[in-house]
Amino acid sequence: GLVEIWRLIHPQANDFTFRSGSHGTKSQIDFFLIPQSMLEQVSSCDMGVRALMDNAPVDLVIHWGDSHTARGRWCMNVSLLNNLAIREKLAAAIRDYLELNTGLVTSFSTLWEAGKAFLRGKCIEISARKKREDQDAIRVLESEIVTLEKACDELGESEALHLLTEAKFALNTHFSNLIKKQEAKRSIPCIRSKEENVLTELDKIQAEFQEFYSNLYTSESPMDMCRYDRFLGGLDLPSLTSPQKENLPEKIICRSKKGRIKGPQFPFVPSGS
Repeated sequence: GLVEIWRLIHPQANDFTFRSGSHGTKSQIDFFLIPQSMLEQVSSCDMGVRALMDNAPVDLVIHWGDSHTARGRWCMNVSLLNNLAIREKLAAAIRDYLELNTGLVTSFSTLWEAGKAFLRGKCIEISARKKREDQDAIRVLESEIVTLEKACDELGESEALHLLTEAKFALNTHFSNLIKKQEAKRSIPCIRSKEENVLTELDKIQAEFQEFYSNLYTSESPMDMCRYDRFLGGLDLPSLTSPQKENLPEKIICRSKKGRIKGPQFPFVPSGS
């Protein structure tokens, strides 16, 4: 049969998934029903915080086994540039990097590639610290909301509603900022071209990026085909003869495999002897 997993894990809990502040009602209307064969795969089932609506989310974590998720490509969090203090910190880091390294390398491309790696590390450091601060603030606000809901019966209805509204508004501000960051990662609304013109059309933005990276990764020295020919012509590279090329498509028969695959070149000692 089916099992209501939240009630099974929290048999003595007295929480509700729905709470209406305007009507003063609460009920348990959201739950997970899972077969008994899946009980051993359940890691946790908890009730979330009513922050965005009257319904509380119910989180069910199921462990399906070991899995390795491939790490995606790093993408800069462009929302960091909206913070003046972070912009000044990144600008100071870039100035320090250029003062220390300009003139120490012979190629500007090497200076550029190393600078990108340096700036990436700075952005990761700042993003990680800011993410921890945001998560700590969210946890504090969620804990405050849960405490206020539990104390709703002890406090006056108007006082409890006022405190809950303030806490939820502060929490929703954090969530709205996260949504803005995700939207900023998905789109580039406009850029400034090398002629200092603001481009908003998608095709012009793509053309500007294509031209920028084409010029960026173009070799600084002109291509000399004679030097390439002299270098490659002086190499003694092995090549296949005509009979060898003709024998490539032929199938490898068992006799030829046994004749070419040799056994171990050292005495074999069975394990346990």
